[in-house]
Amino acid sequence: MEKVIVWAAAVGGVLQLSHLDVYDLDLFDGDRLARQTTLDLFVAWGADRALLDAAVARVDQLAESGPLAPPLPHEQYSAPSAKPTNLEPPRARALDVDPLEA
Repeated sequence: MEKVIVWAAAVGGVLQLSHLDVYDLDLFDGDRLARQTTLDLFVAWGADRALLDAAVARVDQLAESGPLAPPLPHEQYSAPSAKPTNLEPPRARALDVDPLEA
Protein backbone atom coordinates (compact mmCIF):
# COMPACT_ATOMS: atom_id res chain seq x y z
CA MET A 1 0.00 0.00 0.00
CA GLU A 2 2.92 2.34 0.66
CA LYS A 3 3.95 2.22 -3.00
CA VAL A 4 0.44 3.20 -4.06
CA ILE A 5 0.58 6.20 -1.74
CA VAL A 6 4.02 7.21 -3.03
CA TRP A 7 2.85 6.84 -6.64
CA ALA A 8 -0.38 8.82 -6.05
CA ALA A 9 1.49 11.61 -4.27
CA ALA A 10 4.14 11.80 -6.99
CA VAL A 11 1.64 11.83 -9.85
CA GLY A 12 -0.58 14.33 -8.03
CA GLY A 13 2.41 16.60 -7.58
CA VAL A 14 3.47 16.57 -11.21
CA LEU A 15 -0.12 17.08 -12.35
CA GLN A 16 -0.21 20.22 -10.21
CA LEU A 17 2.71 21.48 -12.28
CA SER A 18 0.40 21.78 -15.28
CA HIS A 19 -0.93 24.96 -13.68
CA LEU A 20 2.45 26.51 -14.50
CA ASP A 21 2.09 25.78 -18.22
CA VAL A 22 1.35 29.45 -18.82
CA TYR A 23 5.10 29.92 -18.47
CA ASP A 24 6.24 26.97 -20.60
CA LEU A 25 3.83 24.47 -22.22
CA ASP A 26 6.46 21.82 -22.90
CA LEU A 27 8.28 21.99 -19.58
CA PHE A 28 5.15 21.91 -17.43
CA ASP A 29 3.20 19.25 -19.38
CA GLY A 30 1.50 17.42 -16.52
CA ASP A 31 0.35 14.45 -18.60
CA ARG A 32 3.87 13.81 -19.91
CA LEU A 33 5.42 14.27 -16.48
CA ALA A 34 2.86 11.94 -14.85
CA ARG A 35 3.63 9.20 -17.36
CA GLN A 36 7.38 9.68 -16.92
CA THR A 37 7.08 9.67 -13.13
CA THR A 38 5.02 6.48 -13.22
CA LEU A 39 7.50 4.71 -15.49
CA ASP A 40 10.48 5.89 -13.44
CA LEU A 41 8.89 4.63 -10.22
CA PHE A 42 8.06 1.26 -11.79
CA VAL A 43 11.68 0.86 -12.90
CA ALA A 44 12.94 1.93 -9.47
CA TRP A 45 10.69 -0.72 -7.94
CA GLY A 46 12.15 -3.41 -10.19
CA ALA A 47 10.15 -3.41 -13.43
CA ASP A 48 11.98 -4.19 -16.67
CA ARG A 49 12.30 -0.98 -18.73
CA ALA A 50 12.06 -2.84 -22.05
CA LEU A 51 8.78 -4.47 -21.01
CA LEU A 52 7.42 -1.12 -19.84
CA ASP A 53 8.39 0.50 -23.13
CA ALA A 54 6.61 -2.29 -25.02
CA ALA A 55 3.50 -1.85 -22.85
CA VAL A 56 3.51 1.93 -23.39
CA ALA A 57 3.83 1.44 -27.16
CA ARG A 58 0.88 -0.97 -27.14
CA VAL A 59 -1.32 1.35 -25.08
CA ASP A 60 -0.46 4.26 -27.37
CA GLN A 61 -1.34 2.10 -30.37
CA LEU A 62 -4.70 1.18 -28.85
CA ALA A 63 -5.39 4.83 -27.96
CA GLU A 64 -4.98 5.83 -31.61
CA SER A 65 -7.96 3.67 -32.53
CA GLY A 66 -10.32 5.30 -30.04
CA PRO A 67 -11.03 5.88 -26.35
CA LEU A 68 -9.51 3.36 -23.93
CA ALA A 69 -12.43 3.64 -21.52
CA PRO A 70 -16.14 4.32 -21.83
CA PRO A 71 -17.15 7.98 -21.65
CA LEU A 72 -18.02 9.58 -18.35
CA PRO A 73 -21.76 10.14 -17.82
CA HIS A 74 -21.44 13.89 -18.44
CA GLU A 75 -19.66 13.48 -21.79
CA GLN A 76 -21.86 13.73 -24.86
CA TYR A 77 -21.57 11.74 -28.08
CA SER A 78 -23.30 12.59 -31.32
CA ALA A 79 -22.89 9.00 -32.54
CA PRO A 80 -21.21 5.85 -31.22
CA SER A 81 -18.24 6.40 -33.54
CA ALA A 82 -17.79 10.06 -32.59
CA LYS A 83 -14.84 11.16 -30.53
CA PRO A 84 -15.54 12.29 -26.96
CA THR A 85 -16.03 15.96 -26.22
CA ASN A 86 -12.83 17.54 -24.97
CA LEU A 87 -13.77 18.97 -21.60
CA GLU A 88 -10.22 20.04 -20.76
CA PRO A 89 -9.71 23.80 -20.83
CA PRO A 90 -7.47 25.10 -23.60
CA ARG A 91 -3.80 25.22 -22.71
CA ALA A 92 -2.30 28.67 -22.38
CA ARG A 93 0.51 29.92 -24.54
CA ALA A 94 3.88 30.58 -22.98
CA LEU A 95 4.39 34.18 -21.94
CA ASP A 96 6.74 36.33 -23.98
CA VAL A 97 8.10 37.99 -20.85
CA ASP A 98 9.32 36.66 -17.55
CA PRO A 99 6.56 37.51 -15.01
CA LEU A 100 9.17 37.76 -12.26
CA GLU A 101 10.86 40.64 -14.09
CA ALA A 102 7.64 42.56 -14.67
